[in-house]
Amino acid sequence: MNKEVEQIVAVLAESVAESLGMSLLEVRFIRHQRRHELRITLDRLDQSVSIDDCTQFSRQLARRMDLEDPISDAYVLEVSSPGFRRLIRISQDLPRFIGRRIKIRLIEALQDRTVWIGILQNDSDPLHIMTDEVGDIVVPFSNVKQLNLHE
Repeated sequence: MNKEVEQIVAVLAESVAESLGMSLLEVRFIRHQRRHELRITLDRLDQSVSIDDCTQFSRQLARRMDLEDPISDAYVLEVSSPGFRRLIRISQDLPRFIGRRIKIRLIEALQDRTVWIGILQNDSDPLHIMTDEVGDIVVPFSNVKQLNLHE
């Protein structure tokens, strides 16, 4: 049921975000016993997402949510930017972050480690990351568990 709610909200949130010059990064619906949480993460290509951006988005989305009513129970809406340790989506974000410091978590260890920090060198499979410890490491997309900016 959570995934269904997330998909419905994502459609509404995407249209609101686009109308404000932002893009939707993530929608998470988390059920708790008393009150549920709807977490939305936004991004901008041209600048950082501001508090005013989040406020404006929240107000517009709240109006849309009241009309569509995809969540029947009480919930708290939390809207935020990706932050300085933002999650990097491989298919969409890689070109923007070439030359930036990243932290990569691997599914299978590479040289006896599953976590590496280094500079992202490319945006194609396999990834090349310049580390301080061993120099260039090569990681196939299929071995990436999570990728974040690390600044």
